Amino acid sequence: MTAVTPDNVDELDRELEKLAIEGYWKLGPHAPRNPPEAWLWRWQDVRPNLLAASKLVSLDGGSERRSLRLCTPNMSWKTTTETLTAAIQMVLPGEIAPAHRHSAAAIRFIIEGEGGYTTVEGERYRMSPADLILTPQFTWHDHGNLSDAPVVWFDVLDVPLLRKLNSMTVETYNAPVQEVVREDGHGRRALGPVRAAGLSPRRGGNPFHYSGAEALAALRDGALSGEDPFDGATVEYRNPLTGGPTQPTHQCRLHRLAAGQTTRRHRHNWNTIYHVVEGQGETVAGNKTLSWSAHDTFSLPSWLWHSHCARGNHDAILFSVSDEPVYEAFALDRMEIAAS
Repeated sequence: MTAVTPDNVDELDRELEKLAIEGYWKLGPHAPRNPPEAWLWRWQDVRPNLLAASKLVSLDGGSERRSLRLCTPNMSWKTTTETLTAAIQMVLPGEIAPAHRHSAAAIRFIIEGEGGYTTVEGERYRMSPADLILTPQFTWHDHGNLSDAPVVWFDVLDVPLLRKLNSMTVETYNAPVQEVVREDGHGRRALGPVRAAGLSPRRGGNPFHYSGAEALAALRDGALSGEDPFDGATVEYRNPLTGGPTQPTHQCRLHRLAAGQTTRRHRHNWNTIYHVVEGQGETVAGNKTLSWSAHDTFSLPSWLWHSHCARGNHDAILFSVSDEPVYEAFALDRMEIAAS
């Protein structure tokens, strides 16, 4: 290429652009960019459409899952936040969602129904409302329903993060279901307070089944639930073997807001998705007010000012999942508290 001698910076910038080069002087301020807006998905909209999908989308007809993904508008890819994607999944009586595994880690929080199950790495976890089931990365899993009513749960996966890292893969199992090779409750016993000496944690996290009844009882016990000024009384789902976050890319928590309680306004750079277990209230997120009730789901993207308030005469209970461990791993977790 013939050498050029630009007369000004603008001309230099144009010449550099032809070479796929940009001057460092063109970078903007180094600060968190404006996040996507918070968004609310109402249960009264989600559940009827899940039932409609159950009549039109068959798990026997080539679809591996019957899920409605929750997609925040105006994002570059259809997802819930920049790093997490949420969905509501339904399995009908007698159905099987066939076995597969993927590099994405997943969590399942049960919304309604008894008699559903997820089998993870040869252990069947039976579902009850408010249970939390972990499907760590690269673990074989299938879902089924042994009851006579639909089973519905809330899924969150780290697919958007893996897409950014060019690390998303999926493998299909060699049969619709995997063989159950461990008795019920094996994982809870194996990873409990008394465990085999020298047991090593999986790098991607351990499959586990947290009881909803136990978690809710702990949340309502003031001696067990720490008071968080930003999210109310809170319990955390910890890795049972290491005591670390729920999974390497997920931190799950359960929160109780007392009737009439308003939390302190703050913001942080990790993304969070909330599912309303019970009660009603509102979340002020940026310049929006999200009015929520039981089984609604809402997202709080990175670096957005927010606070919660429980409305009515009863406490509100929220389940949350965030990508906070990703930020902590790189010492990038950052929070700012409003002055008043």
